[in-house]
Amino acid sequence: MENEIKLDLIHNIAQKIYLSLAIIYVLVLPIIVSITCILNARDYILFIWHMLTLFISILVFFTFLIENIFIDRQNLKKLKSIKTILIFFTLFLICSTISTFLSSDITLSIFGEEYRGNGLISFFSYIGYILLGISLNKKNRNIILHILCYVSFLIAIITLFPNWIYNIVFPSYAKYSGIFFHINHYGYYLAYTIIISAYLMFNDKTKIMKLIDLIVFITLVCMLIINDTFGSYLAVLFTLLLTLIYCIKKKIIVHYIFLIIPFVLLSLFVKIDNRYPVYENFKSLAIDVGIVKEEVIDNGIQDDYDYDSQILYVGNYRGALWVYAIKFIKEKPLFGFGLDNIGKEYWYYGIPFDMPHNLFLNLSTTIGIPGMLFYVIGLLIVIIRGIKNYSKKSHIDNLTCAVIITHFVSSMFGNTMYYVTPYYVIILGMGMLSLNERKNLSNN
Repeated sequence: MENEIKLDLIHNIAQKIYLSLAIIYVLVLPIIVSITCILNARDYILFIWHMLTLFISILVFFTFLIENIFIDRQNLKKLKSIKTILIFFTLFLICSTISTFLSSDITLSIFGEEYRGNGLISFFSYIGYILLGISLNKKNRNIILHILCYVSFLIAIITLFPNWIYNIVFPSYAKYSGIFFHINHYGYYLAYTIIISAYLMFNDKTKIMKLIDLIVFITLVCMLIINDTFGSYLAVLFTLLLTLIYCIKKKIIVHYIFLIIPFVLLSLFVKIDNRYPVYENFKSLAIDVGIVKEEVIDNGIQDDYDYDSQILYVGNYRGALWVYAIKFIKEKPLFGFGLDNIGKEYWYYGIPFDMPHNLFLNLSTTIGIPGMLFYVIGLLIVIIRGIKNYSKKSHIDNLTCAVIITHFVSSMFGNTMYYVTPYYVIILGMGMLSLNERKNLSNN
């Protein structure tokens, strides 16, 4: 009995550490970034973000090690249900490591390019964030998800303010990019938090909380449309359409109506900089699909394209990135060019970008096709098991599956960024465990 009391005390202390570290990343980090911007000290932002994210990951790793290896190994039984997923993600990291030491610039692959930060160190730091998601109990997961939504709401409100207010708080950043360096990065973040806010509205019990969740959802959707990251918009749209099936099974179709009607109305009528971004993006998409059909489907995939070829300019120049990414994959299909080593390959062909803007192509070019497949298989196992039990789990557990699906779709058009990816990885850790358990996690 005394030993059980001690174990409960240790687990409670560990939960407080996990919760504190998650709050630091979700809440404190944006505050630090904002203060740094106000003080006009942008040169220190990347360093602070790198060091803090790495510091949090290391603390989580050692807390998890002490709690589950040195004190209570029985607690590790919860990982048996996800051992297959862990094996595939481990193989993914092994391929990443091998490709790093086979790359032409090993230092760049280890530490990553200063702006992107997608080096081996960042990849291994994600272990800490997965463990954080796995370790948080259900009560603390609920707390973190709410805080994440409210922080996202405040960032959106400031970003939507007149320029003079936005420039005071985030003077170092591009328009409509929040606390992030680029609108695309903010778009990925918004995609996660929009879906979280939608499912929190299903989960919260009181009418006041549901109303707050709805206000947050509408604000974030408005921000996403103004942000104009179309890949993230399509990811949210796809997940909301999939959510219809979930709502029918759960018999909460009225809740869904409160989500989909504002989403459609905002998509139709929000105008920014004298243009309707959603309408123009769908119009451009239709044109791009026609070009792809004509040049790829009808004429066949070519080994190379002329610079005048329209295929290179589809998707806001993603065509060129994807065409040459396929070329790079053919050159080094097994282990790729190494993490963050693709930029110089693109520059050789006169393309001023350093990533394909497609996670699967990026992984294939940097760590090779096997490494990419290990990641995708592990991720698909989580998604398939989550969908299989979609209506049987709690709203919070289903929330994690919805966010993972949103990320999967969004990553077809975007990149990983070391300061956005941890948000997703924490939720991936939550989903890896909760979506594979026969019973929901207890609050203890």
